[in-house]
Amino acid sequence: PRSCPPVGAACKGARSGSTSLCGNRGGVAICDIRDTYPLADRLNADIERGRGGVLIRVQGYNGCADDPNVVVSVYPTVGVYAGGAPATARWNGEDVWDIDRTGLANVERKVSRYFGPGTAVGGVVVAKMDGAATRVSGDFQLSIADASLSVRFAGDGGVGGALLVGRWGAEDAYHGIRSATLTAGDASAPICAQPLLDQALKGYVCNARDLPPADAGATAVPCETVSLAFRMTLAPAKLGEPRDPPPFGAPCEPDGGAPAPINCP
Repeated sequence: PRSCPPVGAACKGARSGSTSLCGNRGGVAICDIRDTYPLADRLNADIERGRGGVLIRVQGYNGCADDPNVVVSVYPTVGVYAGGAPATARWNGEDVWDIDRTGLANVERKVSRYFGPGTAVGGVVVAKMDGAATRVSGDFQLSIADASLSVRFAGDGGVGGALLVGRWGAEDAYHGIRSATLTAGDASAPICAQPLLDQALKGYVCNARDLPPADAGATAVPCETVSLAFRMTLAPAKLGEPRDPPPFGAPCEPDGGAPAPINCP
């Protein structure tokens, strides 16, 4: 087995790395909605049961505190399956999480569309990728551009947590979240079917825009994306089979038509 250098020792070819810091305006918008409706709490509960989420695969890692050559992949998952049917997550390392087929660049080899080179510094693996996606419960997919992902490994060799940051398009954020179903008392309906809440959501998203698109470069353009930091608690999991994802949330557009633009002021 390969020996690890002492903590603090310099490794030839090692590169420094750090996670990006941002205002996380997307998180603020979701928390504002949570003040009225427990959206974030319900989504977390669904993921806890094994309905959606994200798989993070770290390959080529030498297990040492520092490693300059690591590959990190992100897989949107449709949830835990057993015997071809949805199952409840047990979080014991034996759960098999099937993969959203639309998130694969090569279905047969299970190669994700979302991957990038990374480096480990002090036991934290940091990777940069053009984009990443996670299926947030059964309601919507969170797709971000210009993504940075950091994965922290625990001292006993286990996995601690991860932080995914990037740019969330305002249009994608609005149309994704508004299909989420909220329950108040005995009533249950998607946000888009509740005009006052839908209008409030549009205001939250429009006010949260703080970054230009990832491909804007140095050109001065209007802010059309929202900075987002997505913190995750991780647990060992097994990579399942590709599966066609079920439809997201509730249909918000008549006859499945194209969604109307957000038209922020």
